[in-house]
Amino acid sequence: MKNDLPYFSHNNNARRHPKMKALIAEFGFEGYGRFWALCERIAEDFDAYLDISKKVNKLDLAGELGLDGSGLDTFLSFLADPEIDLINLEDDIITIDMVNRYVHSHRGEKHWNWKGGITPENQTERSSNRYKKWVEAIFVRDNYTCRSCNKRGRKLNAHHIKAFAKHPELRLEITNGITLCVDCHRALHRRCRRESYG
Repeated sequence: MKNDLPYFSHNNNARRHPKMKALIAEFGFEGYGRFWALCERIAEDFDAYLDISKKVNKLDLAGELGLDGSGLDTFLSFLADPEIDLINLEDDIITIDMVNRYVHSHRGEKHWNWKGGITPENQTERSSNRYKKWVEAIFVRDNYTCRSCNKRGRKLNAHHIKAFAKHPELRLEITNGITLCVDCHRALHRRCRRESYG
């Protein structure tokens, strides 16, 4: 299993650092694990930051870290305390300096898996922060409800009404998106393929 995990660099003596000792003293090794989970979550974002200004994003992060909303506030306040200074928290945007350095030093030609800039435009665009914000705006507008079956609480996709590939100018237009559950989204694309190919 260990070979299937993505490599994320961190100091193997981190727990001995005075700031980490303070974190462990305050929150135990559970808090230590939460900190590294937060680092991973930020590293997953293309721009290496988390925006928790929306309640849904904040509660999502809290749930991922095994906390409630007030527990997350307490945890983040501790990490951002100037004496601890493990995260930057400004206007509900979380960044971590060491994660930013890591992410930006392993991008493009510096990345171990660089193959000469062959990442398709589609993949680059869909992993961008602005695209993620478009998806979130579609879900919010549609009240996290599939517009086809009207069911809520299912895994959702934001579907482009006019095709992503054929209409690049409409990719981030809110009016060109609709919320569909995974099943309805697959069914729609199956129908489209049948109609296109007979």
